[in-house]
Amino acid sequence: MSRKTVLLIEENPASRSAIKSLLQQRGFEVTGHPSAEEAYRCNGHPYDVAVIDVRLPGQQGPAYARHLRSLHPETRIIFVTAANAVSEIGESLPGSAVLIKPVDVDFLAKLL
Repeated sequence: MSRKTVLLIEENPASRSAIKSLLQQRGFEVTGHPSAEEAYRCNGHPYDVAVIDVRLPGQQGPAYARHLRSLHPETRIIFVTAANAVSEIGESLPGSAVLIKPVDVDFLAKLL
């Protein structure tokens, strides 16, 4: 059985590295990027789940998530954000989940 693939887009290098490492330790195959623009290079690759920060440099997380969903409708989307940014997500993507930072990686792994 293959491992679940996760696309992680988080601008903070320390957070991205920690989440990536902890998910890999739990058996997930994780690809991390600091921005939506860098993640566009992976559009041809379907991921099982995308974990996307809401506030990113350049294109914001919800806009990238809509683009990703248009290419790969089966990809589950989980947004991560600071509590004061929850309202920015709104109804941006039906069926998506939202986690408040700091991310509890054990809880995130259960969602995946």
